[in-house]
Amino acid sequence: MRTSTRTAAFVVASVTASLLLTACGSDKSESEPKKKAVAEHASEVNPQPASALKQGGELKIPVREWITQFNPSHVEGSQGDRNTIADPMMPSVWQQDAKGVITPDKDYVESVSSVDKGGKQVITYKLNPKAKWSDGTPFSYRDFEAMWKAQGQGNDKFLISESTGYEDIESVKAGANDQEVVVTMKKFSSQYQLMFWDLVPAKYIDTPEKFNKGWVEKIPVTAGPYKLGKMDKTAQTITMVPDANWWGEKPKLDKIVIRVLQPDAQIDAFLNKELDITTASTADYYKRLKGAKDTDFRIGSPWDETHMTFGSEGVVSDVKVRQAVQMAVDNKVMADIAGKGLPVEFKTLGSHFYMPNQVGYQDNSGKYGKGDVAAAGKLLDEAGWKSGGEGQIRTKDGKKLELNYVTGAGASATVKARDAATQSMLKKVGIDMKINEVSQNDYFNKYVNKGAFDITGFRFTSRKALTSDGFGIYRDPKGGQIFQNYGKVVTPGGEAKFREALAAKTPEEARKLQNEADKLFWDAGHSLEIFQTPAIIATPKKLANYGSPGLASVEWAKVGYMK
Repeated sequence: MRTSTRTAAFVVASVTASLLLTACGSDKSESEPKKKAVAEHASEVNPQPASALKQGGELKIPVREWITQFNPSHVEGSQGDRNTIADPMMPSVWQQDAKGVITPDKDYVESVSSVDKGGKQVITYKLNPKAKWSDGTPFSYRDFEAMWKAQGQGNDKFLISESTGYEDIESVKAGANDQEVVVTMKKFSSQYQLMFWDLVPAKYIDTPEKFNKGWVEKIPVTAGPYKLGKMDKTAQTITMVPDANWWGEKPKLDKIVIRVLQPDAQIDAFLNKELDITTASTADYYKRLKGAKDTDFRIGSPWDETHMTFGSEGVVSDVKVRQAVQMAVDNKVMADIAGKGLPVEFKTLGSHFYMPNQVGYQDNSGKYGKGDVAAAGKLLDEAGWKSGGEGQIRTKDGKKLELNYVTGAGASATVKARDAATQSMLKKVGIDMKINEVSQNDYFNKYVNKGAFDITGFRFTSRKALTSDGFGIYRDPKGGQIFQNYGKVVTPGGEAKFREALAAKTPEEARKLQNEADKLFWDAGHSLEIFQTPAIIATPKKLANYGSPGLASVEWAKVGYMK
């Protein structure tokens, strides 16, 4: 079960695509595009005032899968595609800027305050009195209370995605009126914003039946600038239209159409003007798109990391082996492979919790990810793995040092190039990394979720710049519950330090403690962070206030086309 809303994504044609030759050398026959260093806090959406936009028009957006669960609090409701579909229609208490700074969304919440009362944290939300669900019901404390009861009271009949924060709530009550919500915590939470990020109405989630099944292949109620027009499963499309009862700024578009298309098909659809947005984040896609007429390439820096996760059984149960692998891998080489053929540099990543463009980031990688063959070899010597000489696989008690690297079938050429480069790097220190390619359908269900690997690699993505959103990734396993700690690696002191950070009373103290926790996870060989993945998005030049927002929230009422 995933207990974090941070989304795990297998890197099949999702990071980059290039020539497999890049693992061993460079193909000089094609010139590299001029590289753009993504500016700090990068967010490219062609920002324009409402006065510069025309009224009307259609925005056609792709997703990769037909979503069946639209309750964002359900265990199966945290997919990125669900967010893409729901965001124009559903409320969020919070919004983010390009630095990941979080503030209340005034369309829904006039103010939020957190105070210490007698040693207890009391959070007060003053809701916008104009805010109503599409069935006419006003927003109220009851919505918050129902979300807490579903997610924070340990009732396992509610199949939840997240309990962090909710489980520490003592009470949710009305304040001066139903539109003032008073939440009293059992203990302090430095990241209380994680709770109630996506609001859903009480009467649609107040029983397990409604919570689990009431949002399956339907969105029963909305509260945004757009509302649901039509869901056509046969055509694999979802249409949204402006909501005449929306109390905020009038939306510019006549409709938004979501289409389910795989990445290759998305490129063709964009070139045929059947889509207005598509990814250009692979060298192959960028090459196909860069000559398209009236096309912008917008680059942003989202919360999107590529990492290597370690198992904790067999050979990799020894922390020195995990550390040696981290030392042997050269993150800069991996980032350069990922960025080959693209107009942007990929940044190596020195933190498990923060992106380089995020407040709180510091590089805690130290000696890891530097391709230090000598240091890696020394650790393996200490672990008893004897070297037979340069290019020879190490042995111990007659057994060769072999590691099972699990990957999914159908990976892009560059993902395969990175895998081959990793294999080569590890061979230099005497490790034989066997690449075990499994079907995409089995990759998570039969391997990652069960910890059936020595090493694997995928991405975590998130639209919330909160370290608490990834808490489940770093928790120590408890019984049969591994949370999102797929490799089941126990980090001495790591979870406790993480919890200290979550309970800090100031953001500054929380960031300090989180970085202390980060160093523990590096040294435990929990996972090797490699690079942040920039989002390269192709759009029509006249599309405004949309594209590649990075860490920032999209202001949907302002999305439209320039006059």
